[in-house]
Amino acid sequence: MTALKSFLRAVAAVNAGGWSLERGVTGALGCCVPLLAAQWFGNPMLAWSGLIGFWATMVDPGWPARRRLAAIGAFTGTSAVGCALATLVRGFLWPSGLFALLWCLPAILACVWGETAGTIGTLSATAVLIVLSAAHPASAGAAVQMALLTAGGGLWGMAVAFAIGRQRPETALPAALAAIFQAEAAFLRDLAHGGPPAQRRGAAREAIETARKYLFAARGHCSAAQHGSLLLADAEGLLRTLLALREALHTAPSPPPELLPMAATLEAIAQRLAGRRLAIPPLPSIPSGEDEDGVITTIRAAASWVETAQRHLIPPGQMDGQATPAQQPGQETPWPARWLGPLRNNLTGQSLSLRHAARFAITGAALTMLIKASGIEMGHWITITAVMILQAYPSATWQRSIQRVAGTVLGGLIAAGAAFWLHGPEASLIAVVPLSLMAMGLRNVNYAVYVVFSTPLFMILVELVENGGVLPPTLGELRIVYNLLGAAIGMFATITLWPSWESAFMRRHLAEAVRENTRFLLMALDAWLGNAPPGTAEDARRLAGLASNNAEASLRRAMHEPRRYLAGEISSAMAIAASTRRLSGIAALLLALPQEPGIGAHAASRLRQFIQAAAEDQVNAIMQKKAADFPPPPVLPGDQACGRLLNGALRQFSIIAEAAVGLTAHAQAPTLNYRAAASHTQPGES
Repeated sequence: MTALKSFLRAVAAVNAGGWSLERGVTGALGCCVPLLAAQWFGNPMLAWSGLIGFWATMVDPGWPARRRLAAIGAFTGTSAVGCALATLVRGFLWPSGLFALLWCLPAILACVWGETAGTIGTLSATAVLIVLSAAHPASAGAAVQMALLTAGGGLWGMAVAFAIGRQRPETALPAALAAIFQAEAAFLRDLAHGGPPAQRRGAAREAIETARKYLFAARGHCSAAQHGSLLLADAEGLLRTLLALREALHTAPSPPPELLPMAATLEAIAQRLAGRRLAIPPLPSIPSGEDEDGVITTIRAAASWVETAQRHLIPPGQMDGQATPAQQPGQETPWPARWLGPLRNNLTGQSLSLRHAARFAITGAALTMLIKASGIEMGHWITITAVMILQAYPSATWQRSIQRVAGTVLGGLIAAGAAFWLHGPEASLIAVVPLSLMAMGLRNVNYAVYVVFSTPLFMILVELVENGGVLPPTLGELRIVYNLLGAAIGMFATITLWPSWESAFMRRHLAEAVRENTRFLLMALDAWLGNAPPGTAEDARRLAGLASNNAEASLRRAMHEPRRYLAGEISSAMAIAASTRRLSGIAALLLALPQEPGIGAHAASRLRQFIQAAAEDQVNAIMQKKAADFPPPPVLPGDQACGRLLNGALRQFSIIAEAAVGLTAHAQAPTLNYRAAASHTQPGES
């Protein structure tokens, strides 16, 4: 039953907002027009241009124009060169394997320069592996023809992308900002109803990161970036305040009634950013009076962030896309440092990106040579499946393999039906239109759904090149068998070739979360005591949030790996991650409290020393897998809000110490467990 549940979770991971008709139409035109030309001119090889055109629309980052031109142009140029060279050597066994190795390694390592560069490298490497496996002659004329077909397909895909897929930053940025305020409104509603808001907090953080990417890409290209920067800062400040409010509500008798009207105001702001001109309801009045728990103070701080966002809110029609003034010299990092820095930092055996690139290259080269030597018909499907499920983390590879196999089974059935009903290239062309439309339109919804439509699409395209569009009746069955075999080989490569098991990183991330959140707590305490200005805690707050995010992401990957971790080890790690979040919330609430008497300078100094020593002991215990003693903490008077908060922080250190003991007791090498599966990685690129 566990295996079935894991399988269903992996296949059913759906991004409901990922559907895009525009992307579907763009991909369909990029694919189908070259196929129509292939039928018109009687040249089945033009189907290759259709495949490249389809992929060219996939690498389109959307905006700005210069970045789109660079991305699609880089994919077209590298693929044309790689496919031409692959055509020259594909008639020879060892040169084919060597070329696959030398080409795929740097192509996959391009992921160090970002997601778009990684997609370009992956698709370029896949195209090269397909050409190397093709049963066609190797000659200079064939190489020139393949280069022209590849370049033509890429240029056509670029033309379609620019004609249809035009997306200006001033249209995408408000939608990303709206998602932040919508998630924060849901967070507030959870707090108002007393429900668990952890998932809402994660959604808000993900929305903030998405908007930050848009802002970075739009910098210097449109005036919307200036307004977006202000709104993003407001949203980040509001989220920090909501985390403090969540901590304050732990001791409050009931959630205050002001939370629901404030959530309605946030939802109205989100609707305005999304393009709907709705009236924004006024914020509720915040009552005055005693504030022993800091709830009223924190609500006032949240209301001030909402008011600031309202002032920074502008109608979408005013985002006219006018260019901002040019940046002053020296503000931008020199391009050699931007390009060579990430590459230099990843040329080490500890780099996940380098190990992933080497794993991809070795797997692709070995399978290319094996299939050539054995003469397996249509064996390139094994190679494609094996390399395309490979991910940097074993948990992502495991989930990708499940989704690909599930999608391929259904896609293979579609292909089998196509082979039965479609006779000739004309009928195949008719089938390609809906397949390409659905594959590209649903690509970001669910990877398994994407594979369902891309499997028969790629089979028809490749068979148009190989056999003139004649689909053998056994093609669907072979595709299913080859995908199962390729997925097994991909998982074997992940397990045997420098696997990046999360057990090697989880302790490091947990220790860093304890260290950074303790630092934030101490700086907040100093600011509350008046020993430091409040602004000095901002950098510590950001580092604490980043460390906690990394720890939680590492824990999720460990839980989704195809290995068996003891339940005590996972529960101990979860307790540490949760306690560090509580420490961050206590620190944020402490910053919002007014100063009050009750903690003298000597007591504060002793408390600070105890917290610092306790945190360092637990960091060492987590890293060295050796339990550390936790001395009795000082007892603070609990008749004031600050004393209650600091006593709560001390309890969190006690929980961390107990969890560190459990983490050490259960620490051992995990065993393989193929019934585990991931369920929340993003849809892939192929």
